[in-house]
Amino acid sequence: AEAWNCPSNPHIEEDEAYGFGQQGNKSSLFMSTLFFGGYNYPGMEWVSENMGVNTANTLGFVALLTKTVGFIFFYMWIRWTIPRFRYDQLMNLGWKILFPLALLNVAVNAVLILVFKW
Repeated sequence: AEAWNCPSNPHIEEDEAYGFGQQGNKSSLFMSTLFFGGYNYPGMEWVSENMGVNTANTLGFVALLTKTVGFIFFYMWIRWTIPRFRYDQLMNLGWKILFPLALLNVAVNAVLILVFKW
């Protein structure tokens, strides 16, 4: 079973090899639905009144798919453009930069709460 997950295995699907599996597709559909209006598009009411409800709904489905494909393209573009970090680089970033910034954030907020009585 361990040999199947080996990075040099030629049987790994192409999406998994690039680190972009089904989860990326689901999250882009989720983003399209919740944050970009789902099946809504500009002029939907006009199309519904003048061309019929079925045409408006079909265009709404096409709009949702277009938004989803746009997010997939955006995710792949970002993922393939930005270089990957090694584990030691991520740990260095986390402990030497992000953790002190988080402590500073807590201290500054505590002082602001005490001073301004928020």
